[in-house]
Amino acid sequence: MSFEVIRPTPPEVVSFTLVDAHTNMEIGALNEGDTIDLDNYSQNSFSMLANVGTAPVGSVVFGLNGEQAYHTENISPFTLSGDYDNGTKYYPVEFPIGINTITATPYSGTNGTGEAGIPLTVTFEVFRTNAPEVVSFTLIDTRTNTEVGTLSEGDVINLNDFRRNNFSVVANIGDVEVGSVVFDFNGEMGYTTENIAPFSLNGDYDRRRGWRTEKRYYPVEFEMGTNTITATPYFGSNGSGEMGIALSVSFEVVNGNVNSKIANLTNYASKNIDDNNNSVVSFYPNPVKDVAYISLKGNTADLNGMMYNVNGEVVLKAIISAKNGLEGSIDMSNLAQGMYILLLTDNDGNLVSQMKIIKE
Repeated sequence: MSFEVIRPTPPEVVSFTLVDAHTNMEIGALNEGDTIDLDNYSQNSFSMLANVGTAPVGSVVFGLNGEQAYHTENISPFTLSGDYDNGTKYYPVEFPIGINTITATPYSGTNGTGEAGIPLTVTFEVFRTNAPEVVSFTLIDTRTNTEVGTLSEGDVINLNDFRRNNFSVVANIGDVEVGSVVFDFNGEMGYTTENIAPFSLNGDYDRRRGWRTEKRYYPVEFEMGTNTITATPYFGSNGSGEMGIALSVSFEVVNGNVNSKIANLTNYASKNIDDNNNSVVSFYPNPVKDVAYISLKGNTADLNGMMYNVNGEVVLKAIISAKNGLEGSIDMSNLAQGMYILLLTDNDGNLVSQMKIIKE
């Protein structure tokens, strides 16, 4: 007697179906290399069906974005995050922006036991054509409750131009609706979270004056020297949901007899600031070709140097050692020909000197 032993067909995942978990409607097959534009859906709320072949399947184990056992399903329909109401409604998954990968592995037994069948993997990209974005910053004088103007990278705030060191910064957003903005301030992540416009650095409130209501801002005292603010928009409240396009700005805060409006830097006359200790800055050669030299009589500490081009953009920052008449140096060899403004401040942010420099 002869006979043939036939191995039964192994369980197999043959395809994926993308589901809008907000509407509980099937979108269609999801294949390798497909893209999902979130602008086409009311929410980033999805599920995935693993469609199996004709062989019996006891369970399907899903892996999602590197998490190998993200979810296990024992009953059809085999869904990425589970289902309810007899498989008519789906628990949602929020896909992160960028590349996502899902693997579904079928097993002959429940809970991922028994014989492993033939898995299926799909990699797809999630993007948004119109992402929420912080497009600019506005500086606010909270004492007078007035807008100072746009706060841009490399700007200088001279406290001599204001009665108090009391400010706020408003993050201006683009055309896409934003649910919240999270501010980072001078290294403190999550310094403030704002859920309602205007999205301001330290929060705001409404104050009634007779029949009028005016917006007021809680003040922040900036540190002397370099300050950095980052504002990150989110679709959801309290920094939840999808993250948009953040904006950062670094700016200098000084005390000194200098016009703080960067656009007017080219009108400065070169001068030293007399702080009653007879400090005198010497800078040479000027015009300079490559390296310039600086000495400061009477100075006992390093200086912070910041150089601007004629557009008011910071092109060079340096710590300059010019103590007690010793020469410090600043390398301008990588800068283009033209006129520049150099501001020298001490460690407390006080302006020591400002000078026009010609680069040959």
